Amino acid sequence: LLKNYQSVLLIGEQGIGDEIMFLSMIRDLEKYVKNIGLFIDPRLKNLVNKTFPDIKIVEKNEILIDGQFDSKLFLGSLGHFFRNSIEDFKKAQFPTIQPPSNKIKKIESFYGNKEKRLRIGLSWETMNQKFAFKRNLKLKDFIPIFENIDAEFVNLQYGDHMNAIKNIQKSLNKKLFLPEIGDNFRDLELLASKALSCDLIITIDNSTVHLCGSLNIPTFLLLSEIPEWRWGEETTDSLWYPSVKLYRKKSTENWNNIIEKISLIISQNKISK
Repeated sequence: LLKNYQSVLLIGEQGIGDEIMFLSMIRDLEKYVKNIGLFIDPRLKNLVNKTFPDIKIVEKNEILIDGQFDSKLFLGSLGHFFRNSIEDFKKAQFPTIQPPSNKIKKIESFYGNKEKRLRIGLSWETMNQKFAFKRNLKLKDFIPIFENIDAEFVNLQYGDHMNAIKNIQKSLNKKLFLPEIGDNFRDLELLASKALSCDLIITIDNSTVHLCGSLNIPTFLLLSEIPEWRWGEETTDSLWYPSVKLYRKKSTENWNNIIEKISLIISQNKISK
């Protein structure tokens, strides 16, 4: 069906994490359609421009203009054409997003020369109140990692969490986190650059896992016992992101079991680069 069109406008839908995930199918669409437009969250504009330079980002006031595109399609609907089996995922060309070079340099300059210590990015909460009760962790849940792993940590969490960071550092009498810079919610380019400076990301199921997965950074995803469809039921690998490993909490477990397991894996240097 898509072969019948010379141009298609893709319309982003659901949350920003979904938009990032569905962007991975654009390489498939480019094989059939020459002129592609994209209407997405403005925070993703520059990241998308660098990754897909031939795609036109459509602004809000342009979306209803008739005649620009032969057809309009919701971004998630690309799965109907290109992701009907596990084999479709395996043969797909995975696009790695890259932040603008000026943002990468800003982070490198702000953090200074990278120490030989491991650098770990952390995200532990979702802003989605519907799922927060089963997904969210507290910083104190990461104490096994803070105590046992010689690492410096980067805050990749949305919102103001300075008090929680100060409290955990005070209770452990240990400087854990690198200094804060920028707004992780509003400036996704800077957030992506922070993540790219890390050796490993540990996150719950939120938009951060999609951003870090699309950057192809080694990422450990902490999943509740009944996760969303996109993560499957029993696998330890993600179909959507090759660099993401899944750590599933069973109904009989608490998060401490999972965190201790991850702490052991990191201490044994079992991180896929």
